[in-house]
Amino acid sequence: MRLRSGEIWTIESEIGDGRKHTGVVVLSSGKLAGGDGQYLYVGRFRFREGRIAADINVTHYKGEAYSVFDRWEKDFAVRFEGERHGGVIRGEMRRKDVPRLKIAAQMVLRGEIGPALPGTAKHVSQPTSEL
Repeated sequence: MRLRSGEIWTIESEIGDGRKHTGVVVLSSGKLAGGDGQYLYVGRFRFREGRIAADINVTHYKGEAYSVFDRWEKDFAVRFEGERHGGVIRGEMRRKDVPRLKIAAQMVLRGEIGPALPGTAKHVSQPTSEL
């Protein structure tokens, strides 16, 4: 299964205390961009044979600078690696500067950006999956 340019995904993880964290990313031509209520995400990705590897720079822009890695920080880099199963990519995120810091994460396909083509459905069904 291929990734299509302009797909919108949520990236979901569980914080150490059991709270869930969700951000949004758009994948397009090897580039990734998105964010959440505190951080912006910018990076690059490769997708081959059902596996993704993404290098992501995370930058704080408002609110508390408390990351999913249970740390107070403004800027950091992560690597997300995972395997696609339909509309879900399951994997893990690792801190690039502290590789032992890792968390389970998944990306869930939510739709795509851009104008709808005549005669095509714009809505993507949402998989029901949990971390």
